[in-house]
Amino acid sequence: MADGKTHAAGTRTLAMFLFVGQITNGIHQGYPLQTIFFSSLTLSIGALGGLFLTPDLDVDIGSDSEDEVREISPLGANLWWIYWFPYRKLIPHRSPLSHWPVIGTLGRLLYLSIAYWILLAVAYFLNSTALGILQQAGIGLLEFPYFYIAVVGLASADTLHFLMDQRIFHKIFRQRRWVPQQQTWWGKAFARNQG
Repeated sequence: MADGKTHAAGTRTLAMFLFVGQITNGIHQGYPLQTIFFSSLTLSIGALGGLFLTPDLDVDIGSDSEDEVREISPLGANLWWIYWFPYRKLIPHRSPLSHWPVIGTLGRLLYLSIAYWILLAVAYFLNSTALGILQQAGIGLLEFPYFYIAVVGLASADTLHFLMDQRIFHKIFRQRRWVPQQQTWWGKAFARNQG
């Protein structure tokens, strides 16, 4: 299985390739440049969302997701850890509910939406104006076409995460035959795939 830093590097690389690939495809298809740019940017941002909404949020000791949030805000990292604590306890690590492509993506998005539903329930009992605003915001998000493009980007990052956790990934990228047999001074310098 790949570690968190490898997953993060893969997710960042995927976001870059999705951005370039979407622009290339859009130009080839003849779409307007503004549409191409915004859809490419949204797809990449969705993939980068995989740094925060990683399938490894089901790890008991926490995940690299907290480190990513900590770079933005130390307090936010603690709140993020608390918010995902029940998820960690309910979902075993590498469960199909968290790690399988699309299923895990939708599951984490549904779990993330719990905060919205709690706010909606509180607004229902306290303030009808806030309730209307929250309802319109939720409906607006679901009607916004770029939201679905971002979800596809996130699902792409989750698919890459799933593939990186498979043994075939390690057989391809961590083969010992890439390491020179004789460990001379130059052999040690280039033996980065060892370990």
